Amino acid sequence: MQHQSWVSPAQTQLIQLTQLTQLTQLQTQLTQLQTQLTQLQTQLTQLHTQVTHLQTQVTQLQTQLTWLHTQVTQLQTQVTQLQTQVTQLQTQLTQLQTGLTQLQNPAHPAPNPNFPNIT
Repeated sequence: MQHQSWVSPAQTQLIQLTQLTQLTQLQTQLTQLQTQLTQLQTQLTQLHTQVTHLQTQVTQLQTQLTWLHTQVTQLQTQVTQLQTQVTQLQTQLTQLQTGLTQLQNPAHPAPNPNFPNIT
């Protein structure tokens, strides 16, 4: 014989009130979780915006770096050209000094193709 327990209306109302309280608490927790999710989504959007901004800055810096590298290369080329010109001028100066020495000491002329002997 199966035993069935009888529940009074007051007990039924208490059970229903307890369940309603639990449901309200769960709804409150769900609302809090939804609020947290919204906040996290907002933070994620902000971070995405910051990342995009940083990527833009990196691209600009890379462009500037490329430009600076080009400028340095051009300057190095100019320096090399100037060094070549200085070397040429030094050679010409040496030849002129040699020619002057020959003019000042005609008794001991040194052969110089740029200053042929005048006889």
